[in-house]
Amino acid sequence: MSTTLNLGLIGAGRIGRVHAESLTRRIGNVHLRAVTDLFTEAAQTCAKDFQIPHVYTDHRAILDDPQIDAVVICS
Repeated sequence: MSTTLNLGLIGAGRIGRVHAESLTRRIGNVHLRAVTDLFTEAAQTCAKDFQIPHVYTDHRAILDDPQIDAVVICS
C-alpha cells in the first residue's frame, strides 16, 4: 500500500520550478497541492505548468492548510 504525500511549495521562481518538476514528474506518491510566491503571477504560472490545484498569495495559508503534509521552501 502506498500513501500520497501532499506538499505545498513556497517559492515559484527558478529553483521552485526545478523542485516542482522533480516532485511532479520524477518522484512517485507525491502530489503538489498548493504553491505560493510573493509574485502572484509566478505562482499562477507555476500552478498552471505543473497542475497544482491551489495558489495562495500568503505563505501562511499553505502552512494552515490541513491537507498539506509537508512544505518545500524554495525561496
